[in-house]
Amino acid sequence: MRERRQPADRRTGSDRRQQPRLPVVSAVRFLRSSSPDRVLHGQIHDVSTAGLRLVLEEPVTAGESLLVEILGEQTILFSLSTQVAWCTPEDSRHRVGCVLVKPLAPRHMARLRTLLQSERRPLAGV
Repeated sequence: MRERRQPADRRTGSDRRQQPRLPVVSAVRFLRSSSPDRVLHGQIHDVSTAGLRLVLEEPVTAGESLLVEILGEQTILFSLSTQVAWCTPEDSRHRVGCVLVKPLAPRHMARLRTLLQSERRPLAGV
């Protein structure tokens, strides 16, 4: 008989991800599929080739599509199409796990590594 896998416990940090996460703290802009004309802001906290974790000011819905723009010093480094996997309130913000529609390209992961080495630019209050 096969043993069932238990879900990840976010409180203890146990994790079922197969891809390692790169801890990146950087500003992002995003567009929601439900309101594409409204640009929203948040922060990326980590990324892998298959997904990313964000901190946002407002809640999003599981299954919702987001276009996430990773921001450099004065430009958009690249954009990622994602689907929200989960959203958890935390204080006055929301932690959000997203699945990438396409795996993260190696060149984009390299840019994130460079960003991580050169700067850590958290948003004020995030």
